[in-house]
Amino acid sequence: MINAVLYNVFLCWMVSVAGWMVARTLFRQPQRNLAWQSLAGCWNFAAMLWFFAGLRNFFYFLYLLTKQVFLLGLDRLMFFADEICLACQLLAGIIFVTEVIWQNRRRTWVLAGFSFVSLAAFLLLLFTEGIVETVATTWGTEHELPRNAFFAFLPGYVLSLLLFGYGILLMIWRRWHQPDKFDRAALVAIVAMLLYALAGIVDVRGTWSGWQLLLIRLVYPISALLTLLVALPQETSIRIVAHGRKA
Repeated sequence: MINAVLYNVFLCWMVSVAGWMVARTLFRQPQRNLAWQSLAGCWNFAAMLWFFAGLRNFFYFLYLLTKQVFLLGLDRLMFFADEICLACQLLAGIIFVTEVIWQNRRRTWVLAGFSFVSLAAFLLLLFTEGIVETVATTWGTEHELPRNAFFAFLPGYVLSLLLFGYGILLMIWRRWHQPDKFDRAALVAIVAMLLYALAGIVDVRGTWSGWQLLLIRLVYPISALLTLLVALPQETSIRIVAHGRKA
């Protein structure tokens, strides 16, 4: 069991390193528009989320070795840090994909504002109502959200899935009908984010055993790698929202 927990920690920190590689590359880009910055912020918060996820499971690993109860408290504390990073990651992702789709700053801030209200309510309910239940498995610990916090989180999360899906379809349509507005880098980045978000739906169901956990957790660094491939410095000729912007 102890070895399985360490394996989970390794998977979490592998995702974290991949996320920071993407964020670092994006932050170094000469294109300093809102889309690039939001995408970089999204992957930076993703890296932080998985760092804290690995850290909380590492505290659980230490608890298994020492039986010091305060380590379980640190585990739960890191879960709250996880959820803060999750909310920030989702908000940054929504800003990015909205900028890519419409290139309209007013629309970006309207959708970002809606998401912010949903995610702020989620965090407020989480911190006021606390964790409902903690379940220890072979691979680590899982913490159940309060019901109200979960439903407050859903609007922002569903909005992100809809935007990612629409953004992909729009980019494919532009490829054939408006090639001057087609952005390959944006398409790949949105596909990567959709893969990440869909993997999260499965992952949140619990720390499964064996190859299932491995397959799910491997989707995250693959998503990061896809983004990295279009964000490397030598790819600066590829644009993300480099067309004209509407007021």
